[in-house]
Amino acid sequence: MICDRIFTNSPLRNFSYIIYSEDNKKPHNVYCIDPWDSQQIISHLEKRGLKLSHIINTHEHFDHIRGNDGLVEFYNAKIWAHPNAEGLIPNMDRGLQAGEKIHISNASYFEVMDTPGHTFAHISLLLHQKEHNNNKLAVICGDTFFNAGVGRCDSGGDPNILYESISEQFNSLADHTYIYPGHDYMYNNLGFTLKYEKNNQHAREIFKKYEKDFPSSNQYQPTTIAIERKINLFLRLHITELRLELAQYFPNLSQNSSDREVFLALRQLRNTW
Repeated sequence: MICDRIFTNSPLRNFSYIIYSEDNKKPHNVYCIDPWDSQQIISHLEKRGLKLSHIINTHEHFDHIRGNDGLVEFYNAKIWAHPNAEGLIPNMDRGLQAGEKIHISNASYFEVMDTPGHTFAHISLLLHQKEHNNNKLAVICGDTFFNAGVGRCDSGGDPNILYESISEQFNSLADHTYIYPGHDYMYNNLGFTLKYEKNNQHAREIFKKYEKDFPSSNQYQPTTIAIERKINLFLRLHITELRLELAQYFPNLSQNSSDREVFLALRQLRNTW
């Protein structure tokens, strides 16, 4: 399986992804996740002699479906998304069910995850490799989960539901699982981490690498869940320093507050960061 991450140079720093099999030179199943620019995707595919078969939209927001029409026109590709996106994503062909397997090759497949919160029509895609005991290698997570952050909820979502998606699905992923988000928000997210957990040396070291060249995309490197547990405040809800800092803004928060309460406070602060 090959996963090509495409930085779109969009104002929102979107990523699009192209997934296909290395089993043969002209795979039958070639997937584009969240196309921003159809011409950019077509150029990428044509250089590799590939023909797009499917578009998968993680959710319905325009910056994740912007390239759909051009790719459908050029390749007659099918559009798949969350069942709740029916009527929200034009010309959608079918909804993908949680737990469904989408085969990329004989050795690899997507497992569909239902990950609401950013919107109520949001899926993520967990990549498995069969030859490695069905090892979960990576998750393409749209706007549910970011490097050092999580998605907003004020454009059709709910932070309480997002908390459940993160705590029940992402927090349980194996440490080696790579994170492939819908945007490169690493720089801003790390700045947020360091405001509320000033002594986080892991976040500070990565932030320094980005600080020199931002907004260039050259420094971007996908993280793993293991790294996220060190730098992402939304996975560090138990940290004493974080809770003490948040209590300055939310007097009702304490060391005995629930993880959900800490998550909601963080999400509220991140809205205006």
